[in-house]
Amino acid sequence: METNHHDAPSRSCNRFGLIFFGGMAGWTLLLCIWLYHYTIRGGGLPCWDEWERCAWASNIWYDLLHFDIVLFWNHTNTQVVWPFLHSWVTGILFVLFGPTLETARLVSLLSLFGSALILLYFFLKRADPFDWIAGIVAWILFSTSPLIIQHAASVMSELPGLFLVLLVLLVWPDNTETGKRRLILAGFFMGLLFYYKYNYAFLTYFALITATLFKERFHIRVLLSKQYDLLFGLPLTMLLLWLLPSFSRKIAGLVGFALNNPNVRMPFTLSSFLYYPERIPLEYFASPFFAIASLVLVVIAVFLSKTIRLTNPVVTCFLIHFLAAVIHPMKDARFMFIPMGLFFLLTGESVSAMLRRIFLISETRRHHAILLLLLPLLIPTFVYQTKVFRQANISKEQFFLAPIQTVINHTQKTDNIAFLISHDQISPPAITYYLTTAHDIVQSREDGSLKNWNYLFLFEPGEKVRALSAEERRKQLEYFLYIFKSTKIITIQSTAPWSIARFESLFGGTHEYAELVSQLDKFTLDFERDFKQTYSRVRVYSFHP
Repeated sequence: METNHHDAPSRSCNRFGLIFFGGMAGWTLLLCIWLYHYTIRGGGLPCWDEWERCAWASNIWYDLLHFDIVLFWNHTNTQVVWPFLHSWVTGILFVLFGPTLETARLVSLLSLFGSALILLYFFLKRADPFDWIAGIVAWILFSTSPLIIQHAASVMSELPGLFLVLLVLLVWPDNTETGKRRLILAGFFMGLLFYYKYNYAFLTYFALITATLFKERFHIRVLLSKQYDLLFGLPLTMLLLWLLPSFSRKIAGLVGFALNNPNVRMPFTLSSFLYYPERIPLEYFASPFFAIASLVLVVIAVFLSKTIRLTNPVVTCFLIHFLAAVIHPMKDARFMFIPMGLFFLLTGESVSAMLRRIFLISETRRHHAILLLLLPLLIPTFVYQTKVFRQANISKEQFFLAPIQTVINHTQKTDNIAFLISHDQISPPAITYYLTTAHDIVQSREDGSLKNWNYLFLFEPGEKVRALSAEERRKQLEYFLYIFKSTKIITIQSTAPWSIARFESLFGGTHEYAELVSQLDKFTLDFERDFKQTYSRVRVYSFHP
């Protein structure tokens, strides 16, 4: 049999690429182990949104642990602000490894690992040494990004969202002549993105349609072909299946998610326009120089490479996610998470395009050149990562958990508790998470047969409550306690309300009601303690008929 000598370098290249990918996967796994050992296990106080995700996951944990299908269905479909996928995955991990904050943070850590490998595989699958260098550049930018490392130790949705977007783009076919299984897989992963978070899914879906229209020269009828029906119809079918149960409530939650927090929106001024240009180089890059270099590379590659075009789904996804974040009046560095992850990918594409233009050499020589170019890139990266990933978490504020632990110690499974909380760092979702996992009880059932605790007068403006007479306030409080059949009242108040932004509009009314509890005839103060480090006060009252 005749041997094709021309294919020998390609086979050698593919074999080396496979070994190289395995080595980089091992390196990435080591980074994740370091991050888990030095940062995640060290703790750090979750923010309100992280507690919210822990609370929903604890409900799913309870349902799975007790095989309660009815509660599982209810807890799945009452997540109206965002869909259920994050709580499902975290809840399953709670069942496997225990309901701890370390377990909750595994979702982001695993997403760091998966996203890093996808960024590499985007390039290494091409079996071209220049693409390997491009993949390493994208991997370096991703794995040394300060904000990405920070979120890898969180319970937030950004890193898992980026992983799902990258997964969709990885399997998205270049043409509809791809096999049916590939088309179904791409549509299914797009559907999973709808089950994860609305804004990520809708923006990505619109970007994929945009890229397809550019590729098909805006022949809209092509989108109605059988192949595109699978790509774009399957995700919409999955979305519809999610929305049908409790349709009106979920639509209201979707709209509320899109319009939430009007008080923190920024007017479209020069400072708003400059917000991201000022924050991105500092928060997404190990050095601002990397940000400048990446931007220059991508701009140059637009003129050199045919891949940096609107027909490329990565390009359209980046642009649409980026522009949506810039235009939206709410600004935060984490809102750029998806576009910046894609920007790292585009930087790699730019490097690949430029190297091909500069080094017009044979494949065999390129194969040797890769070894000389990789080491200078990887050695300083290793030094940086060793330092950053092995730093202990500097936000170990476990003293915020002391008031919550006090609440746990002074409650029992049979208590029907009314909470009055006027402290921003000791949030209701944190109470939900700890009560559920510590006492193995859920907050309530929809049919009203079980109500273990309720949060009274949350986010009640102080001005609204003080407009009522003393007698009206008292009657209203007694009415809610009677309706919920409360046997215990727990108040968690801030002793330094001036330090909390918008305290009066958010917690002022609840604070007024908490001060009124001591005047109730049938409730007796059993416990009171001030926590000076957290500027909080916990009081426990019990019902005595």
